[in-house]
Amino acid sequence: MRNLSNVSSLISSLSNSNSSSVGFSLTDYAMIKSGSYGKLMKAYYNSDSKLSSVSSSSSAKDKVSSLADSVDKTGLTKLNSEADSLKSVASDLASSDIWNNSDIKKEDMTSAVKKFVDGYNSVIDQSNKVSSSSVSSNVSYMKSMTSTMSKSLANIGITVGTDNKLNLDENTLTNANTKNVKNLFSGEYSYGGQIADKAANIASASNISSTYNSNATTNSALLGMFNTSV
Repeated sequence: MRNLSNVSSLISSLSNSNSSSVGFSLTDYAMIKSGSYGKLMKAYYNSDSKLSSVSSSSSAKDKVSSLADSVDKTGLTKLNSEADSLKSVASDLASSDIWNNSDIKKEDMTSAVKKFVDGYNSVIDQSNKVSSSSVSSNVSYMKSMTSTMSKSLANIGITVGTDNKLNLDENTLTNANTKNVKNLFSGEYSYGGQIADKAANIASASNISSTYNSNATTNSALLGMFNTSV
């Protein structure tokens, strides 16, 4: 902060002078003649203006904070919801009581797998609208895992399209060997269990509050514009 005591003293001396006195000394005269007085006056009033700006910046910070909280980079909020849903569906399928029955009910199995396919496709579709390296790496892993298991998936009626989405033939699934379906989706380390794990990672990577507050990539960058020092 600038030392403006000399300016304040000069202003005070002029303000306190009476009509019968000169009002300033030869030193003051020398300062005016050299231009120092004018520079000091500008510094004084510019600093006063900055102080006023700082005092009003709190409202600007509130507006910026509110704006940052509402930011939704290319559908991250929706992706977070879709990924969380897939994680739930895949986890439920992996631990489902369906597989504990000696006589697996085909309609329950088909319904559960269909929900998985729908959830998987929603995440793939929404991830294409998001620009995030963390999301991309987890989605790529998910696609790679599906590609590796493509033959096993095809045997139960699930094929992978050129758009990386899953296509389900319900008739083939219903008539498939239930043991093959169970091997793909039952258990934490099954294909379905691994997809649940990656879906959880995607949900975390697309979480707005952590992306734009904890990592401070938006809030601090914007609020930093109002960090004013005099």
